[in-house]
Amino acid sequence: MDEIIFISWQPITLISSFFLLVGLYCTRHKIKNNFDIFLISITTIYQPLYSLLSLGYINLSFVVSSSLIFFMRNKILNMHIIVVSILLSLSGINYAYGNIDLTEFMKSILFLTILFSGLIAGNYLANKKSSTIFFSCLAISYSILSLVSLVMKYFFHDLIDIYGLGLLRDTGYNPSVLIPLLFYLIFSINLYKKYSLFGFLYLLVISSRTSIIQTFVLVMKYSKEIKKNNLLIVIFTILSLIICSIFFQRTFLVEKIDQLSFFGSSALTRQMAVFLEINKFTESPFIGQGFFYYSDQFLEMWEITRMRTSEFSYAAFNHIGIVSTLAQGGIIGFLILIIFPFYIFLNFTWESFEDRLIKEIYFLNFISFFISGSPIVLDFHLSFFYYLTVGYMYTICKRKNKLFKLTIK
Repeated sequence: MDEIIFISWQPITLISSFFLLVGLYCTRHKIKNNFDIFLISITTIYQPLYSLLSLGYINLSFVVSSSLIFFMRNKILNMHIIVVSILLSLSGINYAYGNIDLTEFMKSILFLTILFSGLIAGNYLANKKSSTIFFSCLAISYSILSLVSLVMKYFFHDLIDIYGLGLLRDTGYNPSVLIPLLFYLIFSINLYKKYSLFGFLYLLVISSRTSIIQTFVLVMKYSKEIKKNNLLIVIFTILSLIICSIFFQRTFLVEKIDQLSFFGSSALTRQMAVFLEINKFTESPFIGQGFFYYSDQFLEMWEITRMRTSEFSYAAFNHIGIVSTLAQGGIIGFLILIIFPFYIFLNFTWESFEDRLIKEIYFLNFISFFISGSPIVLDFHLSFFYYLTVGYMYTICKRKNKLFKLTIK
């Protein structure tokens, strides 16, 4: 009997995404910079493939990030090198002390490679004379491909029948990036409003509570603009009702697990992680335990869960990024990855729609660090855009001499 070959959803997504992007660019004829096309492609087509291709410690995230660093090497700033060097030193010290093993140290290298590429890309975009076309095409591509990937995953993922639609929430497109891009299309680029429909459908299907909160934040921010348009009032009113219904249903009307609601069990795994991470932070408050120190412990806990010993006998490490950053990087890592970017954010004032978009992407990522997100992740689609916003804001603030200025009266 011939062996049955199953085609997973990721290669199909890659193929469909490729032709979709080619068609999009051929019809628009607006992007004249080939590197911009390359940058948009690898940050949109790439999304569902973050765990597909790997060879030992080398995976697609490392290849993509290294390629970006090489092609944008003339955009590297001294501050980028200082940040990466300090964080790499933290990992090296923790490896020398035995807090992390070789695998976790290599994961740290991958994380820092993604971080480095994001900072450089942010500097590149901040120095463009106009980035309107770039962000317009990025927003359209990101919105369309998120829904395309979702549909492909639904029809071709082998485990959908077993685990249900919950698997769709891990399709690979970051709501912290997608949501600001959708509002950018609606309120900044009038010609392309219709493309935002794809992204909103994606958000409704994945029904992530974090993305619901993030959407609500931007709806409040744009409330004055929404009130000026009767059609937008109707659309966002309906959207708000649907979002509230989904949030209530997922939080309070789901089946119970071991006498706890899904919300209760989800909160419990996060509380367990926070408790363990705080203890780890107190053991090494200055340099932390090392990036991804928890990997082995998480795998052991997850194995217990997989064997059905308990439905929630694991700790959701690295979900509450504020606490997890303290545990992994200590005070030094926390200052570099959380405090310093937030300081830049506070000093950053937007002068264009693109500046405003960058600020919104950063802020939604920052919100996620208190709910279900972290600045220390290996997924390219989560790390890259966060550090891109940091690199972009740093360049603008540095140009305006807004950083580290002491006013003495």
